[in-house]
Amino acid sequence: MGRASERSGLAPLVMVVEDDEDVRETMRAIFEAEGDRVATATDGQDALELLERIEPPGVILLDLMMPRLSGGDFLETARRRHPALLRVPVVVVTGHAQSRFAMPAVTRTVAKPLDLGALLAIVKQVCRRPPARAPHRHA
Repeated sequence: MGRASERSGLAPLVMVVEDDEDVRETMRAIFEAEGDRVATATDGQDALELLERIEPPGVILLDLMMPRLSGGDFLETARRRHPALLRVPVVVVTGHAQSRFAMPAVTRTVAKPLDLGALLAIVKQVCRRPPARAPHRHA
């Protein structure tokens, strides 16, 4: 994570799990330009390891077809290890025509090649923002 992660503690964390470097870095750039913090992983195994070092993300952008550990296997394993992820929206980003598949854990599906404006709009709609600090109450 780069400079964007140092900006605002209230900016959402967007987790990008994508094996195609060009697609992954394009997504990183557009979300950082929007002021979001971004954490990236090159495949499902890398993403599992990343989850051990970061806060729960506000949204996960997930490719399905990846080496070492597929997107579906990553999601199943990650949610078993980190039950809080059950509340995190997942947007599948896929180049496969059968992108409308029965996977109850998926919030939305976006086809490749990406329409970056549409992807930004979807993420803004579904992303869970970190909770603001609650004001201290006196009893």
